[in-house]
Amino acid sequence: MLRARAIEYANQRLTDLGLTDLGWSFTMSDSLGKGILGQCRFGVNKQILLAGWYADLNNEELVFDTINHELAHAIVGYREDEDDGHGPKWIEACSITGAKPQRSKQADRINETVTAYFAVCHKCASRFMKKRITKGAKYFCQCTRGHKPRIELCFSKSTRLSPAVVKAGVDGELELIRSNQRMTSNMVVPAKIESLLSELRVADPKRAKSIRAQLRKLGHRGGMNA
Repeated sequence: MLRARAIEYANQRLTDLGLTDLGWSFTMSDSLGKGILGQCRFGVNKQILLAGWYADLNNEELVFDTINHELAHAIVGYREDEDDGHGPKWIEACSITGAKPQRSKQADRINETVTAYFAVCHKCASRFMKKRITKGAKYFCQCTRGHKPRIELCFSKSTRLSPAVVKAGVDGELELIRSNQRMTSNMVVPAKIESLLSELRVADPKRAKSIRAQLRKLGHRGGMNA
């Protein structure tokens, strides 16, 4: 979802719950710790924080629920002058904000990113992904075995959607197509699937080829080769 939409919603909720008048504010943050979706900060600067990447990659239902989750902490904080954690008082406050009284989101429902090292073979165009690389080590593609000089792979670090998220996204889009109608022979593959497939080619080339075959059966013509 758009960050602007999350900010608009959070500020409106702060006003509706009377927290704005008590000095509370909302901040979209790109510096929260790993795995932290949102945070309620007490003290002089009373803030509700939301992880920027989480808002970028997830739908309104999840993001809004996280905002309301943190707002429940704020309500307990000003009522009791202390944080109740995820105890009975917080659960009661969830009934006010509309948050689901769960300590954390289910990991399999959240879209996350993965930071890894990526490389492309300049000879055969094969793509590679490694979670870590050894400093000083040299990496080569199998296509250059037995050839001299061998072309060294140059890995660069970047952040992308995790393979699990990409697979789930592609499968969901395919199911949507099947539930509607078969694609005509002149219809190109939806841009969203093309984007997801470009990621999947790196993480799981065999899976990407399999999905491309399924698209051809549905009538897809043209577009990027998997």
